[in-house]
Amino acid sequence: MELVQKKKRINPLCQLLGIEKPIIQAPMAGNIIPAQFTADVCNAGLLGSLASGYLSFEDSLDLIVNTQKKTQNPFQLNLFIDQSDKQKNTEILRKPDELIVLEHELNMHHNNQIGVMPEASVDAMVSLAIECDVPIISTTFGLLSPKQIKKVKKAGTILMTTINSLADAHMAMILNEPEVLIYQNKLAGGHQGGFNKEEGGSVDISDNAILALKKEYPGVLIVKSGAIVTREDIESALRQGFDGVQIGTAFLATNESLATAEHKQAILDTNKVCDTCFSKNVTGKSARGIKNKLMQLLLKEEPNYPQQHYATLAVRAYAKANALKEYQALWAGTGAVKIEKIPSLNEYIESILEHPATNLNRMQRMRYDGGETDFQRHG
Repeated sequence: MELVQKKKRINPLCQLLGIEKPIIQAPMAGNIIPAQFTADVCNAGLLGSLASGYLSFEDSLDLIVNTQKKTQNPFQLNLFIDQSDKQKNTEILRKPDELIVLEHELNMHHNNQIGVMPEASVDAMVSLAIECDVPIISTTFGLLSPKQIKKVKKAGTILMTTINSLADAHMAMILNEPEVLIYQNKLAGGHQGGFNKEEGGSVDISDNAILALKKEYPGVLIVKSGAIVTREDIESALRQGFDGVQIGTAFLATNESLATAEHKQAILDTNKVCDTCFSKNVTGKSARGIKNKLMQLLLKEEPNYPQQHYATLAVRAYAKANALKEYQALWAGTGAVKIEKIPSLNEYIESILEHPATNLNRMQRMRYDGGETDFQRHG
């Protein structure tokens, strides 16, 4: 059989975002991913992400500047949409009774009231991203306004929109025309980032249904998020027809993430999909994490977002300080069942970029015709 030199095809997501591999590190709010972490991901040829959720304007600016000092490669800034413009002043509310009782049981210094802090407006964050030359922004929980989307398009900033459903996708394409849809399935950890109220987050859809969107919107690129941990998971998503993947839990479970030791150990201890669940108890929005007492606390009233985030802050901070895993937010997707050790960030990245067999022959550039893997073709 004749050996041929095959011309490497450029993955459209890589071409659009200016990255080497079609892999995105998921944005994770709560200062759990520091600037150096994101920069290291970018420097490895992947797309690193900054999460501005729950941060002030000043903290977001510092995060961007510190990341830019550590990498020359592209990264994205993720924006929480639906609460920022509504919440402009500090709001004082009473904590749910169940949390007050819990704080008593833990012998915490407690306060029956919570202060819901004002956060930077979406207008301000969009302007910040543009002024700081952040090339990519993504949205979670909602869509940009006509004024904001006009500003983004004029600046040439690439827009990625998080969706959970077909209704999300159609609304996003009609109202925002993003270049990339981040399809977050039911297996993904953390918040469900969609926004369509009619479907209520209860509808699960097939990958084929999502991929069929390419027929309606030929220009859009679609990234799969949820239960993606290994190189094989990435290969599978690319074979399905996705343009790339977004990974969260596996990046969280590395030495360099700021997740607590209890959080990382809980990920290692996750053996079954049913060890995780969805709950609104932590922030008021549905999010998947590892089951513990906080996630399964029985509340008389439906929690509201973002009020519940601030209501549980004290308990979560106390739990972190005292290594109490039952009252921390242990965000994780079902892919946690595949994680057996806590590697360094570099070790994990190498594991998803190279098969063990290829490590023995890295310099090999010639291959039999038709012998490329999906990852190599898309790389």
